[in-house]
Amino acid sequence: MSTFEWHKALADLDGDEEILRDLAEVFLAEADAMTDAVRNAVEWQHAAELRRSAHSLKGAVRVFHADAAAAAAFHLETLGRDANFQGADRALAKLEEEVGRLCRELGNHLQNEPPPAS
Repeated sequence: MSTFEWHKALADLDGDEEILRDLAEVFLAEADAMTDAVRNAVEWQHAAELRRSAHSLKGAVRVFHADAAAAAAFHLETLGRDANFQGADRALAKLEEEVGRLCRELGNHLQNEPPPAS
């Protein structure tokens, strides 16, 4: 089962494959930094930063209809909003797993699908 739904993301962009590929490339370039921001917020127990960084990451993965990654980010966003760090390490591990899978699958998709004709 795929971690994302390319065809739904494409439909959201009115079928503009080039824009979706660009968004995927930007996400792949920024995913580590975005995940690091969440990780740092958990480690420092900085609730406001956890809420903000998890919210940003959730928005980024939702572009690709990556539901598992979005759910993991939302869970951390909620922990940050509530300033509750109980279970945050486990939630962070789940987020890192899901974002890692998404990055691998998006990267494979971009390599295996020819870019649109100009």
